[in-house]
Amino acid sequence: MMLMLAVQAISLEEIEILRERAADMLIRHFPAAVTAPPVIIVEIDEASLSALGQWPFPRDTLAGVIERLNAAGSLIAMTILTAEPDSASPQRVFDRMGILPPEGIELPDSDAILAQALASGLAIGPAVMTNGSGEQLRSRSGFAQAGDDPLIYLPRFSRAIIPTEPVRSAYKALGAINMQTDRDGVLRWIPLLFALDGQLFPSFPTEVLRLAQGAGSTLIKTTGASGESGDNGIIAIRTGAAEIPTDKRGRLRF
Repeated sequence: MMLMLAVQAISLEEIEILRERAADMLIRHFPAAVTAPPVIIVEIDEASLSALGQWPFPRDTLAGVIERLNAAGSLIAMTILTAEPDSASPQRVFDRMGILPPEGIELPDSDAILAQALASGLAIGPAVMTNGSGEQLRSRSGFAQAGDDPLIYLPRFSRAIIPTEPVRSAYKALGAINMQTDRDGVLRWIPLLFALDGQLFPSFPTEVLRLAQGAGSTLIKTTGASGESGDNGIIAIRTGAAEIPTDKRGRLRF
């Protein structure tokens, strides 16, 4: 009887946390075998700061990195959110000082330099979903649905914080970089889709996967699709040749 009372005293939320922590322990002790992906991570670390100065770097410095990656034929996934014009751009420095540049000299615009570098290759940029201040945004990729409406299972937002122009237009696509922890504060899931102002919007990893394969759209499978069953929600997303099983909220576990 005491055991039954103790079990009843544990809330469903606490049971969910215990289950997730048990899964965490299994993952730590029995990690899945993985092969090295063809990905290069360009970090802004202490060595970078020592060589190039304090952060944020001028955008023409970032453009130099992008140009080197373009020369290697890389798909560039840029997670730096350049939401405001570059304050280090020469014209803006002169404007803040309230002086005119020497006559006949055209000052470079570092945002335009970065945009040119991004536009000359294949680059994906970041967006931050928000229900506060921001802008309206629509995905540049297409979506197809099989089954129930996936929007009702996704985290909902009304606006997005996005890169400033002309950098924004230089990206081939934008993907949401939002992450959300579980109730115990641990990050376990990668969201693959969002609901933005009543429309489907891809996460950053989803857009990277799509453009890496040259795919034009993403298929979302939910319960109600032909041959699909289980708890109501999203089952998988498919883009190009890759099909990713998800939880009912369209998330992939780490």
